[in-house]
Amino acid sequence: MSKLVNKSQCVVICCFPANYTVGLTTVVEALALGIPLICTKNVQMPMDIDHEHCGITVEPGDMGGWEKAVNYIAENPDVASDMGRRGRELAEKVYNLDNCAKDVSAVLKTLIKK
Repeated sequence: MSKLVNKSQCVVICCFPANYTVGLTTVVEALALGIPLICTKNVQMPMDIDHEHCGITVEPGDMGGWEKAVNYIAENPDVASDMGRRGRELAEKVYNLDNCAKDVSAVLKTLIKK
């Protein structure tokens, strides 16, 4: 399955509005693979996909927005490749194993102190 994902033009993560980070694992995996994202906007997401230029966000339920985003990626492979490259750089610098371990450790330390 991962071979198929790795050859994809993009990763699409469409979710209903939520008050937590719906799709975060898939976002981080796409970043690590260097694949551009199309993702439902979620204020809980720890990164701004549009600002980081690693993909496109779409408002929940915006079918026209989804169609436009998918077509944009399909019709602009060079831009999509740049988005994927920036996503990979973001994964290497920020969303990596060392930083994840530090974050989990900090949470566990607060729980132990209670």
